[in-house]
Amino acid sequence: MKILISFVGNNDPYANKDKSPGPILSILKRRKFNKLYLLFNSDKYWDSLIETQAYCNQNYPAMKVEYRLAEAINPIDHNIIYLAMYKVVRKIVKGNPKAQFNISITSGTPTMHACWILLQQGGVIKADLIQVSREIGITKVKFNLDDFPKIEATEEIKVELTRLSRENELLRKAMDLESSLANGFYIPDEGIDLDNEILPAYYKGALNKTKGNAAKAAKLLGLKPHTLRKRLRSIDMKSNDCYE
Repeated sequence: MKILISFVGNNDPYANKDKSPGPILSILKRRKFNKLYLLFNSDKYWDSLIETQAYCNQNYPAMKVEYRLAEAINPIDHNIIYLAMYKVVRKIVKGNPKAQFNISITSGTPTMHACWILLQQGGVIKADLIQVSREIGITKVKFNLDDFPKIEATEEIKVELTRLSRENELLRKAMDLESSLANGFYIPDEGIDLDNEILPAYYKGALNKTKGNAAKAAKLLGLKPHTLRKRLRSIDMKSNDCYE
């Protein structure tokens, strides 16, 4: 079974408004595959992914198309994107033990391109790396240097722990209080329930910090003790229940 793996990029499925084929479609016009894995790292590429999948289903019905989320909060951070790609690639390889893999390194960010090379050279996936351009078509990316550094595969659990640690570090920076106060707190697309979700979380945080002492918690929140107790009663929350 021949499998193509590629990130969905800004030029997929079409390179411009006249709908000339982007990197993925250009490869499919020149080579046949039994399965295509479309990778994306955020919802930003969802429309491009669905459009690419629809085109393939219509024009290459014999080829199975699947997509995988390689979620990374920063697609140009090697520390984050490598680990996200590693996790997805391991699952793809495990699910297709006898496949012949081809990886397109044309779509995606330069960081992703570098990580594809590291994954292939490290033995995480045995695959041909390919690139495509209008001028020369499809070419295979080769590394025949004897002094190319040896890269060792890492245990999956270590990779996941490292990924979570690095993402937590980035999130802590993004949630810095001074920055949030100056620029506004993050609000998700679906909105928030300020009275029933956010404010109780602040009350609980203050009570946790003061080990259940409502008077000290009220001081942290800039409230009078009786005001905090009144608000806790209104949401059926007790100071002793909050302290963990």
